[in-house]
Amino acid sequence: MPGVLITGSGMVAGGLAAAAADRGMEHSVLSRTDLDVTNAQQAAWQIERLNPGVIFHTAALTRVNHCEEDPALAFEVNAGGTASIVAAAQACGAVVVLFSTDYVFDGSREQGWLEADEPHPLNAYGRSKLAAERVVLEYKKGQVIRTSGVFGRRFDGKQERNFFGAIREQVTSGTGKIPVVSDQYSAVCYAPFLGKMVLEGLDNGLERIEHMVCRGSESWAGWARLATGILGFDPDRIEPVPSKTHFTGAMRPMHSVLKSSSPEVSEMGFRYRAIDGLSEYLSDD
Repeated sequence: MPGVLITGSGMVAGGLAAAAADRGMEHSVLSRTDLDVTNAQQAAWQIERLNPGVIFHTAALTRVNHCEEDPALAFEVNAGGTASIVAAAQACGAVVVLFSTDYVFDGSREQGWLEADEPHPLNAYGRSKLAAERVVLEYKKGQVIRTSGVFGRRFDGKQERNFFGAIREQVTSGTGKIPVVSDQYSAVCYAPFLGKMVLEGLDNGLERIEHMVCRGSESWAGWARLATGILGFDPDRIEPVPSKTHFTGAMRPMHSVLKSSSPEVSEMGFRYRAIDGLSEYLSDD
């Protein structure tokens, strides 16, 4: 595989960089300091300078409530920023792989979501990512990977912001009950596993849209109970609560479990189990 450029420096970027390093692949990771995706001129200059064969576009505004409060900014970063990356990629012929989200779906059914299912996002974050998907799919060398519940270490070493990191902090710093919604269901993905899955998928050829998550799905309360047990605490510390009493600012889908219609991708998800990723992540001091 030719050299790759990774935009962003968060958890997905960290997983991709680790997977690329394990393979001895030439790769560059550009944080917002070096590549502000909303600056089309800067994006064009950096991509021309690096001349990558593949661009993994992970840079995004992912704070769901923040996006709801400022949808214009969400669209500027997530959709407009993606347009800047695609325009620059066209000049050098690079493949663009956008990382998107389960939140493009409305969660109205329980059997899971396949790549061909019609998106219908409930919040500004989901709408901005769906707009980014459409930008990428208009480019003949554009691909979309949807994932969900990503957890792991950030590439830049900053404090990670993810569900399991928050559960660990709450469980280890107190003794009381921790309320977690019990009627919203999702699959999750350990960033280092996601990085490996993506590179394996590119080796074998990816469809224009792929769903990549680790094996396993649970309610968020269920995931929290699993994490609490792995940490050596009583899972009953987790208090299941309905989402209607635990509203956090933006609507979330009730059932957003991603599934893949690709046998090869499904097989990878089967091998990379969420529980194994949780055990590795939570035992990593």
